Amino acid sequence: MAMLPVQNFAGDNESDEGIDTREPPSKVLITLSIVPNDPMIRLEDLNLQIRRLEIDGVQWKEFVNEQTYQGTIPRLIVKCLIDDSITNEQLIDEIRALEDYVEEAYVMKRAYQPAS
Repeated sequence: MAMLPVQNFAGDNESDEGIDTREPPSKVLITLSIVPNDPMIRLEDLNLQIRRLEIDGVQWKEFVNEQTYQGTIPRLIVKCLIDDSITNEQLIDEIRALEDYVEEAYVMKRAYQPAS
């Protein structure tokens, strides 16, 4: 009995070069602490400036105003999801670019989120 050659009917012998076979990006929930550069800046205004930032790979989530305690400068706590197209450093640099509002920004916490 003669064996017939196997044919690839799935793609009509076309190459798979244009098909994206990567896994969906994983997400990381980041908690940021953002300190205004002036204690007189309202955290609500800082919140609005941060929300207006359109950064690829970032989904803004929760914003919490941390009030002044015993003379310390108030800060804004921000939660956001980032995917693997942006690093923590890139995100922090984008926020620090708001020089009129931001004195310091840093990552407080990271939590891995499975790919969706």
